[in-house]
Amino acid sequence: MKKGIEMHPVGQTRIEERAGASNWPWASPVRQRELRVRRGRLLAALLSLALPAPGPVMADDDAAVTRYAGGWVFDGERFQVRDLCVRANELVACPSTADAEIRVDGAYITPPFGDAHTHHFDGPGTLAWHTSMAFESGAFYAMNMTAATSQVRLIRDRMGGPGNVDAISSTGGITGPESHPAEIYEALALGAYSFEDQLQRADEIRASRKVADDAYYVIESEEQLAKKWPLILAGGPDFIKVFLRSSERYDEGFGKWGPGGGIDPRLLPLIRDRASSAGLRLAVANSSIGDFRASLEAKADIVTHLPCYQDSSQDPDSPYYDTDTADECLISLAEAERASAQ
Repeated sequence: MKKGIEMHPVGQTRIEERAGASNWPWASPVRQRELRVRRGRLLAALLSLALPAPGPVMADDDAAVTRYAGGWVFDGERFQVRDLCVRANELVACPSTADAEIRVDGAYITPPFGDAHTHHFDGPGTLAWHTSMAFESGAFYAMNMTAATSQVRLIRDRMGGPGNVDAISSTGGITGPESHPAEIYEALALGAYSFEDQLQRADEIRASRKVADDAYYVIESEEQLAKKWPLILAGGPDFIKVFLRSSERYDEGFGKWGPGGGIDPRLLPLIRDRASSAGLRLAVANSSIGDFRASLEAKADIVTHLPCYQDSSQDPDSPYYDTDTADECLISLAEAERASAQ
């Protein structure tokens, strides 16, 4: 296997604008955005779309009733054209005459979405942009799966509440020596933003420790785990993120500063115990079926990435693709059922 530093292009998020996507062509762009957000907030209040129609709820009798008319509303089985009425941010039975009406003809109305694996909401410099993108795509909830603890601390008061995406964060992730994601965060800390720059400065990035114990925590032993655990908890993580990288080959030194690495899988149950004692869920990044099985044995709450998401056919000689056959990406029915149950 060819070894090398694992680098990823950064700052290359693509935003696709869909022609004619607006449901309100008569409105200005600002007004369209406001209406989309209002519609999304309405849907966040949907207690159960499986009901054939919203029943009466307790609300301020003096508040105005707004009718959202002409939309396709999901009833638990299919979309049907149905009006929804709101009083004081609560769904109510529609009166014969509403105080105001907003036409949402042709719009498909669903509850808001959640992004269960993002690296957005990672600091003040991009928060407004990330919030806007999330609302535009209908996502009102997000799980940040690793970010610099010091940067998340600066936006904690804006990671929820009116006008904000309800976001939680693992803060810095736990990994092994010379392992992902150190190369990404050290590159950013050094100002190496382009993929080409990262390749040219690979040695400098590899030697850097500017954001160690902040954007990531290197754990090699049970003793190190005990020493760094108070520091990890002091960062206020909402859950614990751990990196496994082809962990079945950990003892070979496989993937150090390459596609493998991550923590010693024998430490995973110990981290699980500490996370459970702290009342925190455990999310484990997987790159192989071996990683998935280690996560299953440790009773991880969340598996991030799909094992074998690297397609070896893209570049068989690349150090990032070490899965050669589809059989290496198969789990048993019993494993699938166990994962579903735990």
